[in-house]
Amino acid sequence: MNTALCVENISHQYEKTDILKKVSFKVKQGSFCIIIGPNGSGKTTLLKTIAGMEKSKEGYISILGRNLKTYAIRELAKILAYVPQTASLDFPFSVFDVVRMGRSPHLGVLGNERESDIEIVQKAMVFTDIEHLAKRKMNCLSGGESQRVNIARAICQEPQIILLDEPTASLDLGHQTRIMDLMAKLKTDRGMTIIMISHDINLAALYGDQILILKEGEIVSQGAPKDVITYETIETTYECIVLVDESPLGGHPRVTLVPEKYGRKKESLAKK
Repeated sequence: MNTALCVENISHQYEKTDILKKVSFKVKQGSFCIIIGPNGSGKTTLLKTIAGMEKSKEGYISILGRNLKTYAIRELAKILAYVPQTASLDFPFSVFDVVRMGRSPHLGVLGNERESDIEIVQKAMVFTDIEHLAKRKMNCLSGGESQRVNIARAICQEPQIILLDEPTASLDLGHQTRIMDLMAKLKTDRGMTIIMISHDINLAALYGDQILILKEGEIVSQGAPKDVITYETIETTYECIVLVDESPLGGHPRVTLVPEKYGRKKESLAKK
């Protein structure tokens, strides 16, 4: 399988503070990579650096085997889409108009849309189950609906790689599941490479092919969920007590937080 993304020794500073420290990893085409780690570990900075929105102090990033720095902005937008955690809009655009914005990298100099562009917009809305919201204003949507709209807009770019910054943040369990199932569907049905930040370790374990754990700007561990999500690694990274066992769904690690009042009983709990 070919490599979609290669990050080599990326470092980044903000006001002389190291945010990323020689970060290196690869993501295969058509795989689902999930980045986890404590607050302030550099996850969003890493994602923005991959998207070309932040400049690294040193290191090298290649997208589909080509140096990121050689891509023009419009050219990069045709193969890579970025979905922020929150996307503020100053005007009350309709859902259809927002999704249609995803076609802009593919339009001509005059920005005229073809019939095929509208078809792509409509298919993206069907795929994300928001076609019934087409005429609704963005400021009238729930959090889960807004995220699906943002993802539909990204799909309209027809990218090979999609980057998402905590798309399930602040969503209830049902909306979290629908967003994660949608990401899995993009991978299986469309062959997209998904690179996503998440704070939910158990969701990452269930859906991710590859897990990247970041702490204080450095990679703690990377690999398949069963190899990365261990109680030693999670306790060291998050500085709390946890139990890690196998999910009832099978083959996936499951993390249970151990409150302080149960901390001394961890060993006996682990034996049950």
